[in-house]
Amino acid sequence: MKQKQLKNMLVAITAMLITMFGMPQTTQAATKYGFHVGGVYVTSDNYTNITGNDIKPYDENTTDNAVWYDPTTNTLYVKNTRIERTGGSKQCIENETNEGLTIMFIGKCYFRSENSKAIRLESSTTLKGDKENPKPEIYAGSNEYEAIYIENNSQVTIENLYIKTESAKNHAILGDAQESLALKNVDITCFGTGDNKSAVANFLELTLENSHISTGSNAKKTYGIRADCYRSIPNIDLPSPKIFIFGTSTITTMHPAIHVNGAVFIEGQKDSKLEATSLYDCAIYLDWTSRKVDGYTHINSGFLNIHCLNFKFKGLSSGIRGNRYEDRERPTLTISLSSGIVKAEEAGSGVITNIENFEICNCKIEEPEGAYFDKDKHALCDANGNVITDKVIFSSTSNFNPTGVETINTYQPAAVSEIYSADGRRQSQMRCGLNIIRMTDGTTKKVIVK
Repeated sequence: MKQKQLKNMLVAITAMLITMFGMPQTTQAATKYGFHVGGVYVTSDNYTNITGNDIKPYDENTTDNAVWYDPTTNTLYVKNTRIERTGGSKQCIENETNEGLTIMFIGKCYFRSENSKAIRLESSTTLKGDKENPKPEIYAGSNEYEAIYIENNSQVTIENLYIKTESAKNHAILGDAQESLALKNVDITCFGTGDNKSAVANFLELTLENSHISTGSNAKKTYGIRADCYRSIPNIDLPSPKIFIFGTSTITTMHPAIHVNGAVFIEGQKDSKLEATSLYDCAIYLDWTSRKVDGYTHINSGFLNIHCLNFKFKGLSSGIRGNRYEDRERPTLTISLSSGIVKAEEAGSGVITNIENFEICNCKIEEPEGAYFDKDKHALCDANGNVITDKVIFSSTSNFNPTGVETINTYQPAAVSEIYSADGRRQSQMRCGLNIIRMTDGTTKKVIVK
């Protein structure tokens, strides 16, 4: 009897072991975090130590390279790493769906994709340098495409980094017309692009905050910044691109430092400073742009508004120059509430030249005395009617001064162009307290919202 019970027990144990170890077990699927590094999709299975065939040390002397992700802070860390890839759709880093991802770079990193974008950002992302001295340094380059490509209405911030960029055939850092890019304490050196391409191009909003953009000696046909009001999807009307300046920023190139296509605004703050220098051309080039909608070609002759800015625009033969193409109207230039100098290193076509209309608001021409805009010559001229070829100095005649306040309870949004706080910061809407309102007719109102 006991032997029979023992036999039955052994059979039961054997069956249980077969069930436990012999049958397929249900496992929980890994969590996907929405981005790739070196072709490796980052998940809950590999996030603590992300490795792959294309993820390598920065150089032969590097012993502490590492890539890891912290899901609690949504931060990807990339330390002393080199990623080089060849082939279509083979980005070094790609953020597909992780909204708000921060990528923290430590030390030196190198990303090059020969036939794809080196870094592709399809969701809002922050690229950030660890707070070291000197700044962390990254290289991003591509032969066929952009070094960094930003799309899908994303808002991207690049902060505390030294970035070397390169693109043999395209722009270096490119948006898709509806994106925002903020550069904060960033130094960008672009070593080359396709002819007449730019270090930074085609963003709806571009912010420069204590940042510097320059081009290398081989980037002879590379613009610093390109802004295009018609760089958009057909049949979609976008607001004009805006370049916001905080603190002190510089752009130094051999080609024009800023290339304006269509209507563009450069907006400063109370103490904002921008220095744009072209070593071989004009500092700012105003150009027309066009697009076809329903079979009709829309032409924008070009318009630049510089507002609330301390500036220094220096070129070789001209400071600010417009484009003249066949029978199309030349561009328009407006400077308001700003101070600065526009300078040409050599006598050429004119310091400010080849434009259709020139307007100044809340500022004046300090030097030369008696200077005026000659519509027939399409240029700024001195008191004797000669085109000014060396320099023009502007000074602001007004300031954000909270006096003469008018109080209202409602306003008409259609009449409002820009809204600022009392200290000159741009706002998306009026807030309680003092608001500085720029109207579409060019006037300024001071409004208190209670």
